[in-house]
Amino acid sequence: MVAPGEHDHRARFHVTSSYSSPAQLGDRKDAFERDLRQALTDFNPDGRFEELVRTEVIIATRL
Repeated sequence: MVAPGEHDHRARFHVTSSYSSPAQLGDRKDAFERDLRQALTDFNPDGRFEELVRTEVIIATRL
């Protein structure tokens, strides 16, 4: 999957993870998001990243 222009989306996604949640980051949250956006821009200025998305489905039936 190629996700164009996703710097903001990726920064917002990371604050939903337990290691970088607003509770963990506290008053450093804004700086974390700013630094992450800058790192993503430095890495790939056009904002296009390939991402492997894995989906699993478990189907169960009652006997």
